[in-house]
Amino acid sequence: IGEVLSTDQTTLNGHFQIKGDTVGRTEQDIEPVIRFYHRCDDDLKKDLKKVGYRTFAISYPKEYVTIGKVPRKQFDIGKLNLQ
Repeated sequence: IGEVLSTDQTTLNGHFQIKGDTVGRTEQDIEPVIRFYHRCDDDLKKDLKKVGYRTFAISYPKEYVTIGKVPRKQFDIGKLNLQ
């Protein structure tokens, strides 16, 4: 994992919005990836420490990376089924 630019948690409806600040970096430095950690479908009766988080990552096109603080374009990841 490279440098983390932002973290967030979903709303009760499962929505999220991530914004990362790229000030001080060049476009060549950025490898745009969103990494997810989730416990969807865990049985709350089980010891969650034993189950742990499941994780996966999604890369997205560099055209969605804006150097600076104001994004030019928004990447819509759509709906993800985490079952």
